Amino acid sequence: GGTIDHFIASAGHGSPLSEEASIRFDAGFRHRGAMEEVNTGDEFGELWSGNGRFRLDWEPADTTRFTLLGGGQYGEFDERTELFNAGAFSFVPTDLTVEGANGHLLGRWTRTLDERAELEVQSYAEISEID
Repeated sequence: GGTIDHFIASAGHGSPLSEEASIRFDAGFRHRGAMEEVNTGDEFGELWSGNGRFRLDWEPADTTRFTLLGGGQYGEFDERTELFNAGAFSFVPTDLTVEGANGHLLGRWTRTLDERAELEVQSYAEISEID
């Protein structure tokens, strides 16, 4: 147990798709073991998480660039907290498991107008869920 990560892994790869386009991927994973409650010896606080990302760049002309990037992650952890019990008018130790996931996507188009000016249009979307 403890706060030290037990397992961490990550990997990434990038590659040209053509003379005008390239793509990159990366992903990671993490596990942290449970911590021990000093007074009771109970374990809590275990963490699992993972994530992944990508980026695609395309430059079909000297004056035009497109970028698409996105990613997502998932995590689950146990947490010990104290919740208020109104009936007993006291705090009660409670173990919770929290799960969450999110993802995002960003698209960008850039047009070079001249040596001093660019026009850029960007759009972003994100979704998150926590249980």
